Amino acid sequence: QAEIDGKTAGVKYSVDKDGNRTLVPLTNLDYGKESELFSSRDRDAVLKEYRKSAITSYVANATIDIESAANQALIANPANPDGIRGSASGYFAGNSDLDDEVYSALCPKVDAAFKIAENKALAQQQQNTRADQSNSAISLIDLNTEKLGVLYSKGAGDTDESQVGHELMVSELIEEQEEAFNVLKTNGFLDSDIQKLRDKQSTVIAARVGQAHIERIFTAEGEAGALRAIGGIVKDAQTSSSVDADTLSTVL
Repeated sequence: QAEIDGKTAGVKYSVDKDGNRTLVPLTNLDYGKESELFSSRDRDAVLKEYRKSAITSYVANATIDIESAANQALIANPANPDGIRGSASGYFAGNSDLDDEVYSALCPKVDAAFKIAENKALAQQQQNTRADQSNSAISLIDLNTEKLGVLYSKGAGDTDESQVGHELMVSELIEEQEEAFNVLKTNGFLDSDIQKLRDKQSTVIAARVGQAHIERIFTAEGEAGALRAIGGIVKDAQTSSSVDADTLSTVL
């Protein structure tokens, strides 16, 4: 009977005006007058059984509320593990007035549920970070590609100083490009996808250099010379595995 009464005591709900049921915190584990029906010799065993049953029943039902609270915390903080930890602390604080034994029994459940939510938020945070890093790297690659195209198309100049400066700028940009490609590889980009970006870089640079060359030929030899130059550039591109000859032909 004590076990049955304990289960009943551990599962009590309050109902609000909207009909929502909320598990009533188990703060009173006193069996009350019922325990007085037993002899003093049996009373301790009866109280122990009642207490054990009440706590077990309460924790089993409270676990549902705990998991719901952890899920709500994750919904509110899908990529913020700190927010999940804050919600967990709030949940612990909100149940601090429970009986010590009940509180101790609930703590592992709360910790486990919120830890799962925290790990999911951390994983989403890391995924978002990787996506931001990758987008920034691709933007940098595109920007530096245009800069390299301009540098190569204009040439290094005739003086030693301009040639040294040109070589330094090209070297710095290429180094930045390699760092950006490494970021993409670290963030899970396939080698084939990175190679496509490298090929795009080669094609853009070839187009900028080709356009500059054609403009010079057009000035010196007119339209016929420019058309011959375009044909030669496209033909050379067709033998290169890193330049898209069709794109180059369209651009030129």
